[in-house]
Amino acid sequence: MEKRWITTERVVAITASVFLSVAFIVSIIIGGEPKCIIPHTEIFIPCVHLVCVTLAIICIFVPRFYLQFMIMQIESVLTILTALPFLGIFLFYGSVFIFMCQQYTMKHIIRALSFFGVIHVIALVLTYPHGVPMTFVTIACSIFYASFFVWIYVILKTKFSCFTPSRISYHSTISNKLPGTELKLSDFKLNERQRTFIIENLHNQLSYKALSEKYNVSVSTVKKEFSHIFDVFGVSKQEELHLLLLQYQVIE
Repeated sequence: MEKRWITTERVVAITASVFLSVAFIVSIIIGGEPKCIIPHTEIFIPCVHLVCVTLAIICIFVPRFYLQFMIMQIESVLTILTALPFLGIFLFYGSVFIFMCQQYTMKHIIRALSFFGVIHVIALVLTYPHGVPMTFVTIACSIFYASFFVWIYVILKTKFSCFTPSRISYHSTISNKLPGTELKLSDFKLNERQRTFIIENLHNQLSYKALSEKYNVSVSTVKKEFSHIFDVFGVSKQEELHLLLLQYQVIE
């Protein structure tokens, strides 16, 4: 197996597949949840788990963030309405937190959070078959989780903002690429040597002199190639190029 194949997205998809498979089997053994507004839970719950297992397995081979997000949202609603509301609340805010970390535009964030937020609130209210006190506890837990994840997000954004200056984080050259996604160097009309130098910059951070010695070219040639690379990506030096490309899965 190639090392590149092993990514955090795939690891999460694999563990999610195992977790959801166990949940599917247990839901069949238990045979439904009597205190739930959903009818025929002995059929409905296993079917939902099975759908999510299938989506998680797809994500192992074809990692897609929107599929992982949907899995977490679906399981969030299901577990809130059944016997594990606190797990459901965690899944909801966990998925929202990851969504915000993907650095979508504010328009996309507001649209998504408005839609799924309404569904989340409805799910919380529909926990009343478990008892009104439990519903209030669930709502209070949701409010706490919201503040907790916002707190973490603000801390991380403050701590790491200095490493990704806005002037290079959203350059027009790659403005249509979301951080964390694949960035193919072949899409930018770069020659083989330029692509090689970019990979060296990303993984080894070699100096101009070290690159000239390693590839048997003059230092001026290396500088000329990087000058073109800087123009393409809208940066002015190797450090900025390195910071920019660290946000993506760079492939030749």
